[in-house]
Amino acid sequence: MRATPEELAVVAGLREELADAIALQLRSYRSAASSALAAPDPMAERKHLGDLLIMMSVQNDDYNHAATMWTDEAKARKHEARKQREQVFQRIKVALARLGERDLLARLDRLPFSERIATLDRYLSAALPARPLGKTP
Repeated sequence: MRATPEELAVVAGLREELADAIALQLRSYRSAASSALAAPDPMAERKHLGDLLIMMSVQNDDYNHAATMWTDEAKARKHEARKQREQVFQRIKVALARLGERDLLARLDRLPFSERIATLDRYLSAALPARPLGKTP
């Protein structure tokens, strides 16, 4: 959470611009959250995750469409869509970590993007566990 973009780039083997984006997102989460370990409002975090999933789905469609063409413009669009898709996926990973979904995080990393999207959609569509009456989160 406190790593510099340069440290993230070196340790994780990321491009500097991606490391900058991740560090910015982590700083944003750190300043907005009351706890770095858990989502203060799991329902709000799930909604945020749903919004991110929509963004990643659109970017994946853009990437797949650009990948079918061979022009220099399509190649540039494909590169940009890949970069944006990866940045959103990093934000999704942060949201899942805040929700305590370590097993899901581990599974997602090994999947192609289309399966990541389908898996996240199933996760978000699943009913939340019921809380006992009279209990508040």
